[in-house]
Amino acid sequence: MDVFISHCEKDKEVSIALATALEEALYSTWYYERDSIPGVSYLQQIIDAVEKCRALLLVISVQSMASEQVDMEVVLAHEGAKPIYAVLLGLEHHEFRSKRGTWAAMLRGNVSVPVTLPEVPSVAGRLVEGLKRRGIETTPRKPPLKSTRKSTPPWYGTSGYDGTEVESVCYRCKTETSFTPGDGGKAPGSCPSCGFDGDADSGPGEKAGSGPQSDEIVPHWYVFGGHDKDGYVKLICRMCAAIDYYTPADREPPPGCCPKCGYSPRSTTAVGRR
Repeated sequence: MDVFISHCEKDKEVSIALATALEEALYSTWYYERDSIPGVSYLQQIIDAVEKCRALLLVISVQSMASEQVDMEVVLAHEGAKPIYAVLLGLEHHEFRSKRGTWAAMLRGNVSVPVTLPEVPSVAGRLVEGLKRRGIETTPRKPPLKSTRKSTPPWYGTSGYDGTEVESVCYRCKTETSFTPGDGGKAPGSCPSCGFDGDADSGPGEKAGSGPQSDEIVPHWYVFGGHDKDGYVKLICRMCAAIDYYTPADREPPPGCCPKCGYSPRSTTAVGRR
């Protein structure tokens, strides 16, 4: 964590705005309102956060100068040799020095910058420059992990679609199941009965990439008409009721539209015959 935001509750609007601006500059921050954890001692959480931070941003106001909590945070940062950056909210530097001389000493001569809510973006820019001059660069972010799971063909064939539920039939054990795409649901990743996931050598499945390429569930143009004794799959067009056959033994998917009328649910809103 890069910057701990030390402030009192009455100054949280400006304090959170400063934290947000620093995070937009890719510095990570910690402040109580967002990062404290219920059920754990708040004192221990603050001690841990100050120890882990690389710098402390102190929001100085009349209210924070009277806060024992803020005083503890400043002392922790000083004892931990953390750089302290100060912004003045609603008072002048000479007022701060006269009322909190110990804090001024802990700043070790660092410049304190006046801030108001409208001035937060420009003040944050100056803080970023000050952090960089002290060698406090943004913490490198690890790139998100890329999935290594290979694409596998669906384990099922569609045997019916009524506009609400999709009826599917496992290629291996012929178990029928259904799912509802209307609420964003998808078919399970494998057959609930035999566990076939389309990636095994047995069971025809469809070639990887032959199914729908988005989260939208698009029904096939055909109704599954069963297998015959020679292993051919019977397809019945939803639009014109034409019958077509294909052989799944060579793992080839069925055609993308009806060979007779050209119907495809991707190119028309008509449901056709079921």
